[in-house]
Amino acid sequence: MIAAMTGWLNAFGRTDSKQQLYFEMDDVRAMMIEGRFPSGWQPRNWGAVSDFPAAEAMVLKCLDDDNTGYYQPWWQNTSCPSYTGEDCNIHCSGGASCISGKCLCGMGSNNIAMCAQGGKCVERENKCEYFGEKCSFIPADNPSAPL
Repeated sequence: MIAAMTGWLNAFGRTDSKQQLYFEMDDVRAMMIEGRFPSGWQPRNWGAVSDFPAAEAMVLKCLDDDNTGYYQPWWQNTSCPSYTGEDCNIHCSGGASCISGKCLCGMGSNNIAMCAQGGKCVERENKCEYFGEKCSFIPADNPSAPL
């Protein structure tokens, strides 16, 4: 995984003022979700198969505000935070899941993301409308989902 990530970073990463490679979230979104090259990307020579041993030995560092890792709780400082305030190793209470050391709320029974309130995950009302009609949801793991 480190070799693959290093190759991806070398091929598509941006360079900061200290000549360190990094990704902007918009670049990752473009490649992983939208299936396109990042804006402004130009092909470059980035290495060869012989570079894999060195790439495997690298340590990938993801940065956040205090340079310890990119572990920002999702949707913090919004009306629907996902972080319950509890840190974890494996298990969480209050209906949350342990993700990267933080207890985060997931989907409710109505397929709408839950919000953390008072340390617990609370379901939200489905207010989704599309062209004035209520949205319908079909879980991705539903065997009767339309093709």
